[in-house]
Amino acid sequence: MVHQDDKDTPQTVYVIDDNGDLRRSMHFLLDTMNIRARLFARAEHFLESVALLTEAPILLDLRMPEMDGLELMLELDRRGLDWPVIVMTAHGDVPVAVRAMKLGAIEFLEKPFESEALEAALRLAFTAVAGHSHVNALRAAAAERLGHLTPRETEVVRGLAQGKPNKVIAHELALSPRTVEMHRSNAMEKLNLKSLAELIMLLEHAAPGE
Repeated sequence: MVHQDDKDTPQTVYVIDDNGDLRRSMHFLLDTMNIRARLFARAEHFLESVALLTEAPILLDLRMPEMDGLELMLELDRRGLDWPVIVMTAHGDVPVAVRAMKLGAIEFLEKPFESEALEAALRLAFTAVAGHSHVNALRAAAAERLGHLTPRETEVVRGLAQGKPNKVIAHELALSPRTVEMHRSNAMEKLNLKSLAELIMLLEHAAPGE
């Protein structure tokens, strides 16, 4: 079974498929897993609501009228929404599913699929959601700590994290090396850090990949 952190608070899955029978069957199947299904008949309907939704796995049909599943995935990527997508495909749609995997889908299920296959895919998806939540929590905590620095202290610590010596930072900011050292000392004290390695890790948590 799919793991539930709190049995009184079912996890949510978004089902996007233009087939009403499929939506109803998915609602029933997910309910037996104690998972709440939010159903959407069109990709456009999902996008109209997405700003009000929290991250959760998406069960996505690829072949839909108007905006299809691949176009929705491209739009989610454009909006920076890295939500785990499980694509649902009919027989013969495997080449399209492969394209979806290249766009970031974590799994594809060929219709009709067994409940065990769905459960396995959802385990992967909920693990991805939990990982994103952990990263977001680290990012928020790091940003809050860095928010206590003055603009000048922020410039100094970012220079340090880039491996620049005090003299180079001083030259770039039109400061004396002694003033740079003062800002460095104040920043490290405010952040409660002991080493440059800890500073680099904190900045990476605040803005991963930058």
